[in-house]
Amino acid sequence: GRTSIMRASVPSLALLLTQDDSSKALMLDGSNTDASMRKIQAYDEGQAVFKQLREMAHSPAIERLIEQLNQIDETQLRPLDTKLLETMSGGKAEATLKLFATEYEPVRAKYEATLRDLVKAAENEATAAAQEMHNRNAQSFQLICGVLIIGVAIVSTILLLVTRRVSRSLRETAASLEREAVSSTRTSETFRSSSSALAE
Repeated sequence: GRTSIMRASVPSLALLLTQDDSSKALMLDGSNTDASMRKIQAYDEGQAVFKQLREMAHSPAIERLIEQLNQIDETQLRPLDTKLLETMSGGKAEATLKLFATEYEPVRAKYEATLRDLVKAAENEATAAAQEMHNRNAQSFQLICGVLIIGVAIVSTILLLVTRRVSRSLRETAASLEREAVSSTRTSETFRSSSSALAE
C-alpha cells in the first residue's frame, strides 16, 4: 500500500548518508577497507530499496521520481564515483578533493534532493490514502445509521398501526359487551316486572 511505500523510501536516505560518510572516510584513507565495504553494502541495499519501490509504486509521481533517481545514479553519480575512486587510488589528494567538491558533491546533492522529494511524495500519498479510508468509513457509518433509522421508523409505524387496530378492536369489543350488558339488564328488569305482575 501507499503507507508501505513511505516506509520503504525512508531508509534510502540513511543509506545515501552512509555512502557519503564512507566516501569521505576513503578520501582521508584510501586503504580503509571497512569504509569501502560499508559503501558497497549501502549502495547494494539502496538498489534493493529502489527495486522494491518500483514494484510497489502505482502513482505516476512516485514512478517518475524513482526513474529520475535511477537516471542520476546511472548516468552521473556512479561514473563520478568511479572517477573519484580512481583519483583517490592514484594518490592525488588535491585532485580528489577538487573533484569531490566541484563535480561529485553537486550531483550527490541533486540526488539527495530528488530522494527527499520521493519520501515527501510517498508521505503525501500515505496521508491521502488514510484520509480516503477515513472518508469511506464515515460514509459507511452514515449509511448504517440511515438504514437503522429507516428500520426503526418502519417498525415504529407498524407498531403504531397494529396498536391502533388492536385498540379499535378492543373498543369495539368493549362497546359490544356494554350493549349486551345493558340489554341483559333491561331483560332482567322486564322479567322482574312480569314476575311481580303475575304475583299480584
